[in-house]
Amino acid sequence: MNLHYKAQMKTIADLINRQTKDITNGLEIPWADPEFSRRILKEHLNQDNDIASRRIKAIDKQVQFLHHQILMAKKTTILDLGCGPGL
Repeated sequence: MNLHYKAQMKTIADLINRQTKDITNGLEIPWADPEFSRRILKEHLNQDNDIASRRIKAIDKQVQFLHHQILMAKKTTILDLGCGPGL
């Protein structure tokens, strides 16, 4: 394993293990409400802005960075564990 890859993995581990902040200020988000879920999905799929999810062009740029800079262009699969529809 090269040093660049090890350094990147340490950075990723730091992000995973960091303490999160409560951004809801104690408000309950209605994830189980079908209408709320429909609106959220619509925002995630909207390519006119980056409010919920990044635009496809930005996602492609990030994937290319991961593929070439982190994975050294080795054939692999990326598991998206982020919030959203997995674009």
